[in-house]
Amino acid sequence: MFFAPINIENPKFTINYNGFVNGDSEYDLAQTPTIVCNASKTSNVGDYDITIPEVTDNNYNIIFQKGVLNIQKAPLKVIADNKVKSYGDRNPELSITYSGFKNGEDETILLNPPTVSTSAKVMSEVGDYPINTIGGDARNYELIYQQGVLSINKAYLTIKLLNTTREYGAKQRRDVSGISVTKPGLWRLLRKCNGT
Repeated sequence: MFFAPINIENPKFTINYNGFVNGDSEYDLAQTPTIVCNASKTSNVGDYDITIPEVTDNNYNIIFQKGVLNIQKAPLKVIADNKVKSYGDRNPELSITYSGFKNGEDETILLNPPTVSTSAKVMSEVGDYPINTIGGDARNYELIYQQGVLSINKAYLTIKLLNTTREYGAKQRRDVSGISVTKPGLWRLLRKCNGT
């Protein structure tokens, strides 16, 4: 049996002989056997017969035994694309890049496309979070998954003290009602820092 990955030319086929006598070899046969296999570079994964059309010889009754060409799945990398966002922002749209398609094919030939996800949420802390790909199926490809990373960077926060007034002798207020925060979703953090 011959093994070959998809999208390459057929390997060089060989013939094994058993039964020559008197020092004969294949060069002494009246007809030279030829090898036939109907698999091509674009054939799907599977087994294909390797045969020899019938030949005859004056000194030998020739018995033919077919061989098999086994076309195996080609590796296909399923790569989760790296993404970046700032703390407090919505997650960016996750995406997948493929590497390894053959014969001009693309993801449209997948029987079931893989899915991509991450555990990071809108208010996840600053840091790196894995982006994972799972699932998917293809007739002629073995899917190999490569993890990506969602990097959450620090958000830019502008805190502006607003002008205010108080009456002479009145107590100084300690709340944050006179502060403007430019980053949505971070008001609770500011209040926490202020102890309110």
